[in-house]
Amino acid sequence: MTNIRDAKDASYVAIVSRMQWCLMMKAVTNKRFRALQLGLMRTGVSVNAEDEGGSSLLHLATESRNPEGVKMLLENDANHRARNLARQTPLLLATELYRNTYSSSAIEDLRHVLDVIEKLLSYTTKPELNNIRDRQNRTVRDILQSLARRHDAIQELLDKHRPFVRKRVTNDREEAWKTWSAPVEGTLRHKACNGARGLIAEFYDSGIDGASSDYEVPSVLDLIYRKDSGPVRMVSRWAETKINRQGVVDIHCRWIHIPANNVSP
Repeated sequence: MTNIRDAKDASYVAIVSRMQWCLMMKAVTNKRFRALQLGLMRTGVSVNAEDEGGSSLLHLATESRNPEGVKMLLENDANHRARNLARQTPLLLATELYRNTYSSSAIEDLRHVLDVIEKLLSYTTKPELNNIRDRQNRTVRDILQSLARRHDAIQELLDKHRPFVRKRVTNDREEAWKTWSAPVEGTLRHKACNGARGLIAEFYDSGIDGASSDYEVPSVLDLIYRKDSGPVRMVSRWAETKINRQGVVDIHCRWIHIPANNVSP
């Protein structure tokens, strides 16, 4: 330290940065949430800095079964796709921890690992579930589904998997996007969506004299989840059967909300 001339000296900066990293690592592994939050805001340590094993703070928080630390790091833009030297992302690491913890019957630790998996899943999109692979070439979805066959808690996490609505910048403007996840066939959620019919679609063509209206009562699955359906596809499908002799159809569609209209005049 006696050879350091000022605060801008490269050796001094390297030493201070290393000390900051060590403090942040300690805050993560010891579950000192307040210290972690203040560290991220004040020390200038990169939230994606790695240790000698290639583990980021998010890896360390995951390994420490620290769901609040994981949540805080994700909210501060920690990279949930980063891999350590073992080629594990934090979510791949969490699934391994779950298997090991379940076999040891440590109930409290198991609950913490489930919380960690849930928080990591909330930042994981469907394409990432299908494309991120471990060293055995298994996708994250394959691993979770394998666990779900024996553990209902994992199946519940998969069933309610909804990545946060995020924003991406396109041509200097923000564009909202979201990955929709259809309910699994045979589950209660699938049955509820298939049975929920709160709208009537009335189709009619003003270009044909005396033409009667056609009706459809779509389910939530028809309106939102099914790729071959949805409002636009429903109108197009109806129009294909109603082309008049001139090849022109003046399409009209009226959506009737049943709860709002199910009253006597």
